[in-house]
Amino acid sequence: MKIAFIGTFNPVTMAHLTMANVVCNEIADSKVIFIPVSDYYDKDSLKTKASERLKMLEIATRGNERFEVSDVELVYAKEFHRQPKTYDTLLKLSETNDDVALLIGMDNYFQLYWWYRIEDILSKHKVIVYPRLSNDEDVTTMKIYDKFKDSFIFIDTDIASNISSSIIRDNFVKNKSNKYLVEDNLLHYIYDNIDKLGYK
Repeated sequence: MKIAFIGTFNPVTMAHLTMANVVCNEIADSKVIFIPVSDYYDKDSLKTKASERLKMLEIATRGNERFEVSDVELVYAKEFHRQPKTYDTLLKLSETNDDVALLIGMDNYFQLYWWYRIEDILSKHKVIVYPRLSNDEDVTTMKIYDKFKDSFIFIDTDIASNISSSIIRDNFVKNKSNKYLVEDNLLHYIYDNIDKLGYK
């Protein structure tokens, strides 16, 4: 199974890497594909170029044979001049992979009603849901769960973190240490390119 993990990754954190590792441990014969959103993604805080976020992912995941990095959303955006929907990304990945799933956090799970073509996604793909620190939500309250319960995989783990990319960016601005929050090789890269990345 190839598991798409889509996000801004600005930058990718140890929490992201831990989350992906736990999922690989829980799901046999799986690989996680880290996919940064394109420069068309509508988020005010996203000032770091997609090409740099892609490079940072490659540095942070290097050496882990169960992690991959894909520029599928960057290529799509270059061709169509817009940010792809998750449906579009999964469709593109499925052209070259037989079994494609999607990894999301519990916060996104409760927003699925508003996702573009969500029923098409759930009819073709497994959606793997990772818990939050406060993991007391009743996932069965979602109507879409009743219709597609076999499409969901809920990861049962106590390994969760509130480390966020915004905390890390703020630490750089305030000249605080990000040791143990960001993978070591990536941390060196960020310090060497901090102006270009916009983290000052």
